[in-house]
Amino acid sequence: MNKTELSFSIANRVGLTQANVENVLEAFTEIVTDRLADGEKVQLFGFGTFDIKEKAPRIVANPQNQTKIQLGARRIVTFKPGKMLKELTKESQNG
Repeated sequence: MNKTELSFSIANRVGLTQANVENVLEAFTEIVTDRLADGEKVQLFGFGTFDIKEKAPRIVANPQNQTKIQLGARRIVTFKPGKMLKELTKESQNG
């Protein structure tokens, strides 16, 4: 599902125009991005938590020629699913 399909589904479910929903989705992504850039986590109760993790520098091998290279420290975005999503995954694995 892409952003357009998501906005269409939300618009149909809640009775808003697709343009309004697209504006809300755009604002949502901007706010989450801004908060993560500020080092804050974004928690949506029952759904999950977006967070920033620090990755330490490390040495890796180039897969083409096995040359060792140094990767610097970096920040990555993580998502930890909430209870609702965890339960959904368990059901699909058992079903």
